[in-house]
Amino acid sequence: MRIGDRIRHAGLGAGTVLAVQAKGARLDANVDFGYMTAWVSASELGLDARPSSADEAPESPPSLSSLSRAEVHPGLASGDVAEPQSGSSLSESVVDARRGVLALKLGQVLEPHVFELSVGTDTARADLEAVVEGAVQRRPRAVLIEGAWGSGKTHLLTMLRRIATDANMATASVILDGDGVRLSDPSRLMEAFLGSLRYPGEAAPGGIGDRLRTLRRSRSGWSPQSRGAGRIADAIDAVPERAFDEPEIVTILEDYFMLSLSASQARGALARHGYRGVALPAMAARAVTERPDRFREHLEGWTEFVIRTGATALALIVDELDVEYASTKGRAAASVAAREARRRLWSALGECLGKRLPLVVAFGGVPAGDVPEEDDPVSDLARSVGESVLTIRAPNPTRGQLRQLVRRVMALYERGYADGLANVDGPEAETLIDHVVREHLREIHPVPRRLVRHTLELLDVWPRTTPR
Repeated sequence: MRIGDRIRHAGLGAGTVLAVQAKGARLDANVDFGYMTAWVSASELGLDARPSSADEAPESPPSLSSLSRAEVHPGLASGDVAEPQSGSSLSESVVDARRGVLALKLGQVLEPHVFELSVGTDTARADLEAVVEGAVQRRPRAVLIEGAWGSGKTHLLTMLRRIATDANMATASVILDGDGVRLSDPSRLMEAFLGSLRYPGEAAPGGIGDRLRTLRRSRSGWSPQSRGAGRIADAIDAVPERAFDEPEIVTILEDYFMLSLSASQARGALARHGYRGVALPAMAARAVTERPDRFREHLEGWTEFVIRTGATALALIVDELDVEYASTKGRAAASVAAREARRRLWSALGECLGKRLPLVVAFGGVPAGDVPEEDDPVSDLARSVGESVLTIRAPNPTRGQLRQLVRRVMALYERGYADGLANVDGPEAETLIDHVVREHLREIHPVPRRLVRHTLELLDVWPRTTPR
């Protein structure tokens, strides 16, 4: 079989061959199953490509193209695979469900499934919807989602992103790691925000190049009030409109606006492409002490930017706030400096939230417990930013809600893998639900994430029928 041909895997479904490679006498194919790509061996496809003895070994390993298509794709008529096709034969619903199952195994929930897989979150959802409605009406708010590891903080942040997207808001999500992306380095934080900026209808962040071009061609209607918005507007005006049609120039401008390039570096790069004398203003702060205020200016500016390029407001989502604080618990001078930089950023953010901006900034973090306030993300954020912070605790589901969650996970799994599952609606399913919930409640610190993973592990070994 050649690249582009169709195959069927007993556990993964139908797919299209993207590449073939030989490992000794074994043949492997890289297959696009629609919801994932994976390397599978010829034997997993019902073939035995290995020679039966050394005497029968060919001079070179056989290729999949030498194998019968009917053998490779048992169960399908030869006409079904005679012509190579692209993509997967799986329905959109099945592909969507399988993506969701894979995300759950990684401890995440996909945005399209977040309502379906939510239990005990009615109050939190109502609060988040009110925050989003307020942001669209220029009543900014900070939100703090707190709870233990695995309790559902990221789930609620994903719910916020879904609610914001449904309200036609632009969203940006970053995960603090205490190193590359951290609150004590506002420039890198702003770069991460802009790199993850996503507008409604976009499956993934599309970059700001097209939006810059759109605004450049309709700048006459933008009279920014804030300094940050003015800086962005001045920079857009400084570049000739025709330059936005050149991909190389757009890449330079994206790096400049995302603070990866200084104004002088960007001017030099533009000059090398024939655009000399472009008066780009300094976008990045020149001194460390200026960074928090410059971050505030840019946040105000980009908030105004997104509503002039197709969105109703902006939602910034910051997860793993506790990782940021854990990185500064030491007594070293560097940690002291990082704490002070973080305080200045909180102050700048508080000032930003005091203005009439279409903005939500949400954080997720684990309370540190019995530690000084400056090392506890929950209390420090509330103290530093003030009354504009809405604190939402990740819910603690009841036994009945846990059973409901297991059923919903099973329904998603069945939607993705219905061909192979047997008796998912019978008494055996109720027995599985009882077992999973009972074992979950026996844990010292039961959290929903482990419940979901345990359910999926059992479903992966559930009695299966013969694949059709």
